[in-house]
Amino acid sequence: MSTYNFSDLLQIVADTVPDRTALVHGAVELTYTELSQFADRIARVLVAKGVGANDNVGLQLTNSPEYLAAFFGACRIGAVPFNVNYRYSSAELSYLYEVNFQTTLRPRANKGPLQRFCWKSAVLALVKT
Repeated sequence: MSTYNFSDLLQIVADTVPDRTALVHGAVELTYTELSQFADRIARVLVAKGVGANDNVGLQLTNSPEYLAAFFGACRIGAVPFNVNYRYSSAELSYLYEVNFQTTLRPRANKGPLQRFCWKSAVLALVKT
């Protein structure tokens, strides 16, 4: 019996109906191929930061295409994505990051409409700039 994760299912759909619309969010419309490619880019960023299979990846994002791509990107490398409420206060986030993850926060700037922050095995937050 074969097993699949969410990212595998996205890729199967992208291979089957590549140009079909996968999501619409305001003025943003992505096909299954574009969503899969977006997930690939995020997966590469996570791997470059040392995140791998079974590592936890917190997603501190609003409901957006970036959230969905980050979720699939984490699944793509076998990591375990989980939601970090974007409404948490500074104190709550500080506790979450410092106490629970005990890791150094290292922002990674990116050119383009998104500024990406990635912390190894901890949190991926995509913030529109």
